[in-house]
Amino acid sequence: MTGPAAGTALLDRLRDARRRLRRTLLAERGLRAVAATAIALVAAVAVDRVLRLPSGIRAAELAALVLGAGAWFVLRAVPAWRFRPPLVEVALRVERARGSRGIAIAADLAASGARDASRELADEAIRAGASAMPGAVRVDRGELVRAATWAGASLALALALALAVPETAAIGRRRLVNPFAGVQWPARTMVEADMGTGVRPRGPALALRARHVRGDQAAMRVEAEYRVMRDGSYGQRRRVVLPVQPDGAFERLVEADGERLEVVFLTEDMETPVVEVRLVPPPAVRSVRLELSPPAYAAGSVDRRTADLGNGSDRRSIVSPPVLSGSEANLELTMEGAVVPTGDDARADWRRSTFVLLRDGVAADQPRIEVDPADSMRWTVAWRVGGRDVLEVRPVGEGGVGPPERIAFEVPSIEDSAPSVAIVEPVAAEAVPPDAAPVVSAESRADLG
Repeated sequence: MTGPAAGTALLDRLRDARRRLRRTLLAERGLRAVAATAIALVAAVAVDRVLRLPSGIRAAELAALVLGAGAWFVLRAVPAWRFRPPLVEVALRVERARGSRGIAIAADLAASGARDASRELADEAIRAGASAMPGAVRVDRGELVRAATWAGASLALALALALAVPETAAIGRRRLVNPFAGVQWPARTMVEADMGTGVRPRGPALALRARHVRGDQAAMRVEAEYRVMRDGSYGQRRRVVLPVQPDGAFERLVEADGERLEVVFLTEDMETPVVEVRLVPPPAVRSVRLELSPPAYAAGSVDRRTADLGNGSDRRSIVSPPVLSGSEANLELTMEGAVVPTGDDARADWRRSTFVLLRDGVAADQPRIEVDPADSMRWTVAWRVGGRDVLEVRPVGEGGVGPPERIAFEVPSIEDSAPSVAIVEPVAAEAVPPDAAPVVSAESRADLG
């Protein structure tokens, strides 16, 4: 074989060896990337599953994974893609692997050419190198095999976990890929809001209440995060701890003087949806004036009485001293915040449920009730007193809200005792003759007259 032909054959074999080296290196780097990616994802999901990482930390974790992948691509993948060493370097690698000489010199001479004066020497060196060059260069695939093993094991582990716990895998993937999507792990502890109606009275303390659903109740820490709207804008968020109540619920009283309240209940690994409570002024009795008229037979002996009974929640609501049984009670009251229906039947039902007369603790006959035609909040309630009468007022406001305290007006009465007659003289029975004219003195008593 002539020198040029031997040089061409030598260079072709070296180029083929370089291509196979490059493919092997790219495959090894790709398999290591697959292994590292699978392990990193499994580890990230496992750490998040155990620690329930917040969205900010998960976002940082995702950024670190992306930056790490980018750094690996720049530092490892790009150099492998650009791997094109000089053919002389490839020849040196072959020489070291086979323990032979002359291949690198022959490759250099064949690639660079030789001057005419030295052509024969160059051709001789090229032929010698070509004869030392193996027909097929063996590429070491040890690193490739190890990378493939790691990649296969990592993918098998990830696939096995995904098949064994598909819900966990899906949730972990979604939480990692989109940290701010609001995807939550199944809670180990859980409560649910137990706030009752969505409309509550404004002013008195409001009970933030949650009911236990899952977890060790004695060891659970339940918190409530809430904010109150005043003058159309929400204030700052506040967080309070809810202690366990005797009935097993978690409850805490907070100030509720506003227009609305938003609250979220939280445990160590879950939070409830936002619960919104509208705060409305509770119905109340603003003022009460009571007029008492004695029975007709006592009109000349007992005066008419008037009294201010307040709002029905303090000591002014009890009439003292007691009145004469049978007196006529005429109570004029002014309410606020009550919702009064408009239909006749509905208003009749409203009267029966709003004004309840109790006599000695037992429901009495319905009193006479009239409304001021000019003001639906002004009412007159009249009845004849007999016993210990208590008029309970039970107004209902917007959203079915009732008064925060019992509203009641008490009118106790005493009976008019029957008249009595007693013989004063003689003190004891005496025997007298038929024609005697004894003196007898008698004394009569009555409460009135």
